[in-house]
Amino acid sequence: MANRKVIFDIEANDKSGKGIVSSENALKKLDKTITSMATSGLGAAAAVAAIGVAAKKAVENASNLEETTSKVNIVFGEARESVLAFGKTSADSLGMSEEAALSAAATYGNLFRSMGMAEEKSAEMSINLVKLAGDLASFNNLDPSDVFEKLRAGLTGEAEPLKSLGVNINETIIKTKAMELGLYDGVGALDASTKATAAYSLILEQTSLAQGDFARTSDGLANQQRILKANWEDLSTTAGTKLIPAVTDLLILFNDLSDSEKRVTTSAADFINKVAEGTWVESSYSKELRIKNEALAESERLFQEGIAVASKNAGTGVEFMATKMGHLGIEVDDVNDSIAYSIDDIYLYI
Repeated sequence: MANRKVIFDIEANDKSGKGIVSSENALKKLDKTITSMATSGLGAAAAVAAIGVAAKKAVENASNLEETTSKVNIVFGEARESVLAFGKTSADSLGMSEEAALSAAATYGNLFRSMGMAEEKSAEMSINLVKLAGDLASFNNLDPSDVFEKLRAGLTGEAEPLKSLGVNINETIIKTKAMELGLYDGVGALDASTKATAAYSLILEQTSLAQGDFARTSDGLANQQRILKANWEDLSTTAGTKLIPAVTDLLILFNDLSDSEKRVTTSAADFINKVAEGTWVESSYSKELRIKNEALAESERLFQEGIAVASKNAGTGVEFMATKMGHLGIEVDDVNDSIAYSIDDIYLYI
């Protein structure tokens, strides 16, 4: 790496002071340039990285919604429209993002369809269970995802997970309910569909106090936070949907790169990620550059003091500034050496 030097040619005119003023302006420009090189590079990298992280999350959200919507379409078939419409309102009505609500509905629906239930019935029961999960989460101050799982377990006859939700069922109670619904004649074991339908009916009956709780307490802090989080995720997903075509094109381009090109690209991406995550460690050369830049700023302050003295005594002032500029020349030379080392360091990193 060639040695980089900055040469100052200062001509002080003690009659007009033009040389002094010109030198002061040159120094200010130099300080701004070096400060920008020392700080704005990492600042810009951090800003770009932060935007990149947000964009990455948005694209992930959009991709997840695409996959979930595809699952909804397959699981519910011709009954899918009612489920998709429900997902559009879940953020404000239940504090769940569209993707979270559709994902839960699709999970329940897939379970019901595997038991032989029709699309329409599966869609209706799935929507009702997601709504119930939102109310139970609000009523019991639980995470909705935990409630989803407890209800899923209860539909297959598991009694223990439902107890924390205030639901008490067992095999005998389920069979009795199945007979009341006309789904079981009391002989033999219950099939999966009949058991799930009976358990579903019992769950709705025993959670009547909690039903509608989210709407009743939607103005409270906890539910307002859930609504805000859900709306923010939906907004991010919408933005990500716009970015998916571009990201897809970039992935195709990256996959077509040679191995050496991929290594360089990956190293640069890794550096940006580390800056964004706050895990990047300042190199010895970068640290030296920062220290020298601080010294340069102090030298400029002393230089300006010299100008003040020169206004009272031109001869003394010029001599004072000459001394200070000698110090500054040493600092600038050190700064430029550090810049050279830092550039070498960046090449080594990549």
